[in-house]
Amino acid sequence: SGDFWSSLKRIKDKDDLFESFVQCSVCDRLLVYEPKNGTTTISLHVQNCMKQEKTLKSQPSITTAMKTTTKINPDEKRSVIQRKQSENHLRCICHGINLVVHHSLSACLLIERLITSCRILSSHFKRCELNHLLPSTLKHDNDTRWNSIYEMMNSVSINYKHIEGVLDGRGGDESGKLDDIGQQLVTQLCDVLLPFKLASEQFQADLEPTLHLVVPWITKLKQHCTKDKEGDLLPIIQLKKELSLKLDEKTYLTQIHYIATFLHPITKNLSQLSPTERKQVHVDVKNLLQEFGSSTEQEILSTTTKTNTFASKHKRRKTEITQEDIMAEFANENQDVDDSDDEKDETEQFLKTKMKYTNEDTLLGWWKKHSLIYPQLSILAQTLFGVPSSSATAERVFSSSGRILEKRRQSLNGDTVDDLEHNHDNRTSTTRASSPIRDIVKKSVATGLTQFRTSRALRTE
Repeated sequence: SGDFWSSLKRIKDKDDLFESFVQCSVCDRLLVYEPKNGTTTISLHVQNCMKQEKTLKSQPSITTAMKTTTKINPDEKRSVIQRKQSENHLRCICHGINLVVHHSLSACLLIERLITSCRILSSHFKRCELNHLLPSTLKHDNDTRWNSIYEMMNSVSINYKHIEGVLDGRGGDESGKLDDIGQQLVTQLCDVLLPFKLASEQFQADLEPTLHLVVPWITKLKQHCTKDKEGDLLPIIQLKKELSLKLDEKTYLTQIHYIATFLHPITKNLSQLSPTERKQVHVDVKNLLQEFGSSTEQEILSTTTKTNTFASKHKRRKTEITQEDIMAEFANENQDVDDSDDEKDETEQFLKTKMKYTNEDTLLGWWKKHSLIYPQLSILAQTLFGVPSSSATAERVFSSSGRILEKRRQSLNGDTVDDLEHNHDNRTSTTRASSPIRDIVKKSVATGLTQFRTSRALRTE
């Protein structure tokens, strides 16, 4: 009995007997079912599938959504990219760098043999419980973790002399495990992979913009791979050539990346690009502003009108604001701003004006301060800089959610999962908060007090 049975399929075996599971006709998932356990679980599953199916049917198709013209809101972060039909998808730059490194390493046989030997050495030290004899533990690489090969090779390079001593002390064939691991080759390999590690770590940031870093970092990595240092071994030279080729094949730079780099006050000149490439970026920014500004023009005009009205009533306060927030930065630089037609073009004005950007400034804060001078560019910048350059944040959320919603915790509702995710993201601030109890325990441990005296100190407190 029950209406949910119409959405389930029973499966029979070769003896025409029902199997101990059913199949949902909505999601095609197999569910364990035995009459003695009841039908509560499978009925809830069918109800959730039916709700999701109704939600999907009520949503417009992709074609309909793409044809629909909507007003762009500055808070809708990805609306600008949807305007660029040829660039409606930005690939994760961290995945691209990871592919570059792995494919290049596998193309160099000597390097691949070196990595395999280090992998065997790391497993041997872990299996024989020898890591405590080293200053730091030998790490093992993991295919699902970025930069794990560098971490493993760097741990071998740091502990190389101590590894030799440990293996020689054990005797037998132990010392032969370093025959295929040359210290110079390991050190040079770490030097080659280090910039790739630093780049991917910066791209993984989720509390600050990263889209403007893609073009400068890819340019730096290409320069790093094309320069041969004196004393480089032949496998390292071959690896650098492979990395240079794979950077062109596996990393995809779009005009959105170049525009984001242009919108940073420090890199707005795009000095590493050719004049033709710079001109193309400027044209793309102007075209994007025309599309972007057509829907935000009324908002900008209304904001400007309110600002001018406010300024006319409070002239002294306007002077104070400009000195503290915006105009003082430009006055100190002796910048020349004429009354030509270029002043109406925010892109040209942004290019010609000297900018002051200090280490204390944040990128979004800088554009917020200069939103009165560049109203359209500031909205464009805040929109683009809200787009992450990698999917690291989303993957971290999926990973932590997978640990929360495990097989034994399938009854958690959405609000509970959100609360647990929030606690997970803010665990550093909560666990490291100062408290008298924690301070007493730390002092007791430092002074060597016994547990009894520590407990008495806590009770006194």
